[in-house]
Amino acid sequence: MVSTRLISGLLGGAIGIFLILTGGIPLLLAAFVIAVAGLIEIRALFSRKGLSPDAWVMIPGGVLLLIAGYLNAGVYVVHVAALVILASLATQLLRRGAYEALAGASGTAFGTLYVGLPMAYLLMLRNLPGGAGYLMGALLAVWASDTGAYFGGMWLGRTRLWPRVSPNKTLEGSIIGICVAVLAVVLVNHLALASGWWSALPVSHAVGLGVLLSLSGQLGDLCESALKRDAGVKDSGRFLPGHGGALDRFDSVLFAAPIAYYYIKFFVAVI
Repeated sequence: MVSTRLISGLLGGAIGIFLILTGGIPLLLAAFVIAVAGLIEIRALFSRKGLSPDAWVMIPGGVLLLIAGYLNAGVYVVHVAALVILASLATQLLRRGAYEALAGASGTAFGTLYVGLPMAYLLMLRNLPGGAGYLMGALLAVWASDTGAYFGGMWLGRTRLWPRVSPNKTLEGSIIGICVAVLAVVLVNHLALASGWWSALPVSHAVGLGVLLSLSGQLGDLCESALKRDAGVKDSGRFLPGHGGALDRFDSVLFAAPIAYYYIKFFVAVI
């Protein structure tokens, strides 16, 4: 299991770096694959609770959100999100009438936006000036935070962080995860300064962004853990061998992506 997890992680990381540096259509197609897998998984979680979110809204809605993000059209992302909400209720009424209309429409809209909206922000982050470096740094920070929190909690964890949601996570692990995330952003920032490949951040922003990405990523992890616990499953799927489903691998990223985009856009891009 460890070797499978390591091999798939290294291979996925190498492919991810290539796609981030390449950008364009290859990155968009990869985002499609991840988003569709995540949408299928979140729908399956709802199904375990007896609900049936509408896949005919979720998949097209998620794809349209990604296309809007790829086109760097933030206003259209908002328009698509609004259409998803309206379509969720309309299709629920057409399919099942008033029966579970509130639950079905809410599940469809939530599932689509939970996965599709953050993925659109990842593409918009890549489209910013210097976006390849920002996106790479954000992903590295989030996954470094996850790794630091995991091993930090394993070695030094004593205080349970949120036992009702994720009993194995600890406060000490969370703090170590924040420190590792800051270190990751600072290292990427140093690489940017040394290579000149992309725009480097002021050190204060690198530290601040590392803290925010770690905190938002940990919150995303806890939220997905709550969804899985409610659905009675350990993993959301089998998207990546040894790592579980797409949501298991990208749950932290879903919460961190909008934070990274708006931080860079409003606090860094104007410098």
